[in-house]
Amino acid sequence: VLSVSGASSYQWFDGSVGNSVTVTPIAGSLYTVQGTDANGCTASAMIAVSVKQVPVISVESDTVCAGSVFKPVHAVNFPSGSISAYAWDFGDGATSNSTDPSHVYTNSGSYLISCTVNASNGCNATTIASLLHLPPPAASFSLSTTEGCVPMSISLQDRSRADSDRIVSLRWSPAYLGTVSNPAATFSMPGSITVGL
Repeated sequence: VLSVSGASSYQWFDGSVGNSVTVTPIAGSLYTVQGTDANGCTASAMIAVSVKQVPVISVESDTVCAGSVFKPVHAVNFPSGSISAYAWDFGDGATSNSTDPSHVYTNSGSYLISCTVNASNGCNATTIASLLHLPPPAASFSLSTTEGCVPMSISLQDRSRADSDRIVSLRWSPAYLGTVSNPAATFSMPGSITVGL
């Protein structure tokens, strides 16, 4: 809002009248106003408005697994100056003022992440992104048998579960059992072996 005083009436650059006018400049601009006093005398004035550039910030939405370190991918575009401060809010009560922060979530769920940047010219910008923090899958399997005579053949069945999605890969121990869902093995030597998933 541009305001003037000292005259009886005013006419602005756009034809509007009154002692104030609302403008929305997109760049630095000069605005003119003509004032008329009670005697009919007129005078003009120019008002300069400086428009500062606002930084543009973007943060990518992401999905992370439980226990993983989350490092937000972000970009800032502000060619006319520098960024003087960052303010991150990870949506779970944790915050950071780091340029390149990282965070580990305690609980699974959906979070809204916000980042506010302050520019050297006094302007600021805020953006929001979403994060899905997934719980870990529950590894489980069953054996066709746990003891027998050599040669002893067993089959294993993966019974792992993931709350948020299906299991896409697995690895058995010992390594020769491979990465298939339901491997089988034959043992020709007596002894014991620990099987893991």
